[in-house]
Amino acid sequence: MIKNIRILILLIIFTSFNQISANEIKILYKINDNIITSFDVDKEIDYLISLNKNFSNLDKNKIRLIAENSLIREKIKKIEIDKVYAIDYESEKETLMIKNFLRSFWKNLGFGSETEFISFLDDKKNRY
Repeated sequence: MIKNIRILILLIIFTSFNQISANEIKILYKINDNIITSFDVDKEIDYLISLNKNFSNLDKNKIRLIAENSLIREKIKKIEIDKVYAIDYESEKETLMIKNFLRSFWKNLGFGSETEFISFLDDKKNRY
């Protein structure tokens, strides 16, 4: 029933477009009930480049392939974790372990503070 509603919503969204934009969003992969779109891949490319500036020096096809594989692995890992553990992802964001991980993450990326890192992420989000 929920799957039918999702399909109906997707059909309504896709049929409501009068013109096809130059950056067409396509469903590239379906892993269980999770989909990976061309938009997701573009965001992943941007994310990977922000983690490693040298990543942008690779061939564009190679970059796209790496981003697609990264997303596929991420979806599969989440599916497998959800099979074993019941995780409330919203409440887990506030744990000390997650906060420490994020602190070391933005420091390793060269950001001076958490607000600088959040500002960087907000700028990336506003680009889409």
